[in-house]
Amino acid sequence: MKVIVASLLMISWLLGSGWLLWLDQQALFGEFDPNRQWQHAPLTMAQLSGLSVETADNTLIHVQNPACRCHNEHSNHIQQLQQQYPDIQHVKVSIQQLAEHGIHLPAAPMTIWLQPEQLRYAGPYSAGASCGQGGNLLEPLLAGDIALAGSWLNSETSSCRCLNS
Repeated sequence: MKVIVASLLMISWLLGSGWLLWLDQQALFGEFDPNRQWQHAPLTMAQLSGLSVETADNTLIHVQNPACRCHNEHSNHIQQLQQQYPDIQHVKVSIQQLAEHGIHLPAAPMTIWLQPEQLRYAGPYSAGASCGQGGNLLEPLLAGDIALAGSWLNSETSSCRCLNS
């Protein structure tokens, strides 16, 4: 009888712990723009030109949110990108700095890739639950492995992010 009770307690503890971990991860992982903010007010070059960021031929703006638990993993990813693409200008800004300029983004961390006079990509660095480099979206774009016909405001990808409500 004691073995059965101990087994039931252990199973209950495992299920409860797993459920709590799942709930915790759900706060970080999900659709990048679940409220379809970019459908109602898309990010534009006109908004970005208001930033005091000098853009080169190729510029990656790394939008950071130090309060987000994804921040450390994405900081490591940014360092890797800076080493892998030294010919691209890398600019770090906070989600608060953008909000002060009237740019309200659905989530962070994220990246904005600019080429001369054109917004090429805005959205998460990668897809999937990993807050690091797994499921890369950005590198194939930068390497030219994927060609975009125009701007891509990547709102539907599920990724590691903190929503900006």
